[in-house]
Amino acid sequence: MSHRPLLLALHVLLLAALPAAAQNRPTIMVGSPDFRPLPIAVAAFSGEGEARTLAADVNGVVRGDLDLSGLFEVLDPRGFLADPAEGLGATGITFARWMDVGADGLVKARIRVAGGGIEGELHLYEVRAGREVVARTLRVGAGEGRALGHQMADEIVRYYTREPGVFSTKIAAVRKAAGLYELVLFDVDGRGQQVLLSERSILLAPAWRPDGAEILVTSYRTGRPEL
Repeated sequence: MSHRPLLLALHVLLLAALPAAAQNRPTIMVGSPDFRPLPIAVAAFSGEGEARTLAADVNGVVRGDLDLSGLFEVLDPRGFLADPAEGLGATGITFARWMDVGADGLVKARIRVAGGGIEGELHLYEVRAGREVVARTLRVGAGEGRALGHQMADEIVRYYTREPGVFSTKIAAVRKAAGLYELVLFDVDGRGQQVLLSERSILLAPAWRPDGAEILVTSYRTGRPEL
């Protein structure tokens, strides 16, 4: 007896159990033979006072992350037709203007400096449906604007792939500079470097502990390799 009819029936039942909005939700299937990057517009982020420059920096991180993912075609803002003063609420957005530039997704955000940290109000819209699909407020510490941008990019990737993004993770590497060996952390995009250890002796093969809380590295500081 073939299992195909049973599997088909189960698939139909699972779809029926999902809300209508979830059934219509666009999903990027990596590895699909007909995969095409999803056209997405990242509008200029708003911010007042000291947050204005920060908003531009966070916007750049989000754009860079989405482009690096290979999942999206990040549209050139020089071609945007919508009013730059357009608000964040769906009722105030002229979705036809975003459709005119080929956008399927639209990202908007407002950045604030408050309570000794940075707050980002993220909004993601499906342009053709004219609806908001993600609305989240994210918070990071002072001086962590790049971390905020990475978190926003992760939320966008999560919506379209149903998988967590990787942009808030870190890469551990060893580099040699000026006669020193340095254990360095980098953001996924290769920026935001942080030197954890600097020695004249050889450092090799950094590896994350499975829980991500510590890094093992081989050091020759005693003249022989030790963890």
